[in-house]
Amino acid sequence: METIKKFDIGDECKLRDKLFTIEKFVTNDKVLIKSLENGNIESAYVRNLSCIDSEKDNSKVLDSISDQDWLEAQKRLSILQDLNALLSNDLSILIADATVMIAEKHGISARTIYRWKKLFDKTQRVSALVPNKSSGGRGKGRISNEQAAMISLVLDTFHFTQLRPKTFLTYRELEIRCRKAGIETPSLNTLRSRISKESLKKNIAKRHGKSIANHKFDAVPGKYPQTNWPLEVVQIDHTPLDIIVLGDDRKPLGRPWLTLAIDVYSRMVTGAYLSFDTPGFLGTGICIANSILPKDNLVRKYNLKSEWPIQGRLQNIHSDNAPEFKSKSLLMACQEYGININYRGKGKTHWGGHIERLLGNFLSEIHSIPGTTFSNPTKRESYNSNKEAVLTLSELERWLHVFIVDVYHNKVHSGIKMSPLAKYLEGVHSLNVKLPTGIGSFNYDPIKVKLDFLPAEERTVQRTGVQIDHIRYFADVLRPYIYLNNPNDDLSVTKRRTPAKLVFKRDPRDISCIYFLEPRQQKYFPIYYADASRPPISIWEHREALKELKRKGGIDKVTEDKIFEAYDDLKNIVEDARHAKKLSLKKERQQRSDEHLQGFKIEATENISKSEAIDDDIDFDNIQIFTYTEEL
Repeated sequence: METIKKFDIGDECKLRDKLFTIEKFVTNDKVLIKSLENGNIESAYVRNLSCIDSEKDNSKVLDSISDQDWLEAQKRLSILQDLNALLSNDLSILIADATVMIAEKHGISARTIYRWKKLFDKTQRVSALVPNKSSGGRGKGRISNEQAAMISLVLDTFHFTQLRPKTFLTYRELEIRCRKAGIETPSLNTLRSRISKESLKKNIAKRHGKSIANHKFDAVPGKYPQTNWPLEVVQIDHTPLDIIVLGDDRKPLGRPWLTLAIDVYSRMVTGAYLSFDTPGFLGTGICIANSILPKDNLVRKYNLKSEWPIQGRLQNIHSDNAPEFKSKSLLMACQEYGININYRGKGKTHWGGHIERLLGNFLSEIHSIPGTTFSNPTKRESYNSNKEAVLTLSELERWLHVFIVDVYHNKVHSGIKMSPLAKYLEGVHSLNVKLPTGIGSFNYDPIKVKLDFLPAEERTVQRTGVQIDHIRYFADVLRPYIYLNNPNDDLSVTKRRTPAKLVFKRDPRDISCIYFLEPRQQKYFPIYYADASRPPISIWEHREALKELKRKGGIDKVTEDKIFEAYDDLKNIVEDARHAKKLSLKKERQQRSDEHLQGFKIEATENISKSEAIDDDIDFDNIQIFTYTEEL
């Protein structure tokens, strides 16, 4: 299969020795390009284009970036955003003049901004802006930090309140507080400038109440702020599914959790994650990574009949205020790919309507599957969910993907008057909108995307490799780090250096492989089981094996062999149970058959006995002849 070259919208390319820019993706391998010579637009196949920018990808592994360097990268990104905003607001200004203006504003050289822009435009990742050396702060305000802090305090505690004081009263309050604090009072114009910079919505919210502000500015149910293209806004939420799922031993394990993401523009599902873990960074991160990544492998894995083309950078994620959406690791991963996370605040419950309706739709469909718990106990009545359950987690996952891609995506959605698939393709193929994302614009390393959204674990490397949850992994890339000590520890006669802990990541759906962050190359390498004969298993199967060991009393002496022996025992239990069930059914059928035949024998014997008794009582000498007459 031919590898598609990686281009993104706005990239410069060469065709027939002429320069063009990528304007739009029509399909995975076909684009619209604009000539830099005469401005003409034409279509071309990606395989015929050559990239003219050979700039090295300066993006880095997130787990290797310090907090200080990451903050500096965000500062640089904000400067580039200022430049883009200036160019968007004034179409007549030249990029060179705009760059000089932004450079003077932030006290840096225009050449530096050009360099940053080139690095970021190439990768569209914040890590490309991480400095090799940490640089200092940029620029100074015209008022002191103490004055700025005092203005903010007065605005928050006095001006933006429901007392709604006039500006001159607020300034008087500012004067009083500044004198008490012994700092110079800023001018009235400075205060007015700060007030004018505050949004009108914030002003109304603090002076009149959030409900009034939300009513005035926010969308009402069914009126979510308009989206103009795919992946502009993606909503994510979690729910426990109303169904009991079986383990591989066909015993009930409980209700799984579903994390689902929906594209508000097209109503298409961008990603899903099913597990027994309660919602957290792991499930949320995998769902976001699934939303970004191409889904051809899922279409093949589940033998889906329809395409699932949505992929690329999510511009905005809309979620509730759950802790998993505010974790440092998730925020950093989202910042890396330019994803903004918007939280649904108080009084904005209707903003999550799209994802909530979709989850409700899925739950209704699940109520038709054996093993459903229904939505409440009154509907369940005497239905035994545990007894009726038939699906394992992997089987439910396949059912879910078939329903999403082959059913839901192809049904007409009442809100958009067409199917989600048709709406998505309409948005991608529209020539009226220059899309930032869409079919064919995937320009990320899939492995890096997957790993950036997985939590990291630290382990030391021993002679036998690295051990995580009683399972050993080994590869040659680990050899230089066997018994590696931290060089920063002080040495003494009585104290040895602390063994160095290195970074590893793993996907819970398949723990046969972990990923090792090689410190020197700053690159992840796959590390597999030390014993290659071991079967791939999920973290949940692994936990079930540990539970089996605990049941047998061997949890204090856990070894890798015992774990996989327990895993084999679980599979053998399933096979033995199936075989025992077949024998039981066969024995039961035979018993019923024998009882049925025995009944026939008893009935036949009784009939014969009755017949013999009747024959003995018949008086053949007094039998009267029966004659037939018409009068009857």
